[in-house]
Amino acid sequence: MEHGRALEHYREAHEIGLLAAAHRATTEQLDAAMAHYRALFDALLSDGDQDGSGGPGHGDPGGPTFTGQENG
Repeated sequence: MEHGRALEHYREAHEIGLLAAAHRATTEQLDAAMAHYRALFDALLSDGDQDGSGGPGHGDPGGPTFTGQENG
């Protein structure tokens, strides 16, 4: 795992989380935080391979994707 990159994802997401706690985060920032947390999660689950896929069975599970348009 590339620790520096994982740490950067954590820091970015955490900073946005602080804004969200103060009700000051925009929708775009919240979306970016989710992307950072997903990248961090993927990095933590990877087995150290270069592409970060984590090997067979560790890719995108194909779950639902939320676009923000579901209720409108």
